[in-house]
Order: sequence, then structure tokens, then C-alpha cells
Amino acid sequence: MEIPSKADFDLLSEQVSALSRTLESVLAASAVKSVVDVRDIARIEGSSVTDLHHGSAYLLPRFGASAYPTGRARWPVSEYLEWHAVDPAKKLELWRRHLEEVRKRDASSVTRRQKARDA
Repeated sequence: MEIPSKADFDLLSEQVSALSRTLESVLAASAVKSVVDVRDIARIEGSSVTDLHHGSAYLLPRFGASAYPTGRARWPVSEYLEWHAVDPAKKLELWRRHLEEVRKRDASSVTRRQKARDA
């Protein structure tokens, strides 16, 4: 098996981008949903909404944070498809880093509140 060259990779990347743009255009022009929510993703992933929220949030784009400021958590189809294409091992690694950052942020927040209370 031949190892693809950078030119091959660049060509494939351009083709994927063009296909993505075409898909977005078709979705925008058709009655097909252009936004997915957690229920849609649960169906696609063969999981439950509860599992996605509490055990497999790494399957959700932005680890469950909505792309829209109001309403229920939802994402553009194109964003979900890009996230779905990411290697599962890479998603888990990014998820672990995200959890570590949240833990550090929460720990520093508790420390600041304790210092303020003790002062």
C-alpha cells in the first residue's frame, strides 16, 4: 500500500471541503434539518440522551455546550458531521483534557471563595 503524499492529502482535503459546502447548501435549500439536537445525535450514535449527557458527552460537539445561546443544546449539522468524523480515540483524549481543565478551574474558584470568606 502506497503512503499518500501531501499533495494527495491536500486534494482530498479540498474535495471534503467542497462536499461539505455542497451538503450545507443542499440542507439549507431543502426541508432536511440543518440543526441537530441531542436526541438526533443519540439516534445516530445508537445511544440514549441520558448516556450522552452523563457518560458519553465526548460524542457531542463542544462536549455538550450548545452552538446557540438560547434554547436547548443544538448544533449545525455541518459541525456535528465534522465532530463525528474525528477519530474516537482523539475525542476521548480531548474529553479528558477538557475534564482536567474544568477540574482545575473549579478548584481555583473554590480556593478564591475560601480566601475571600476567610479575609
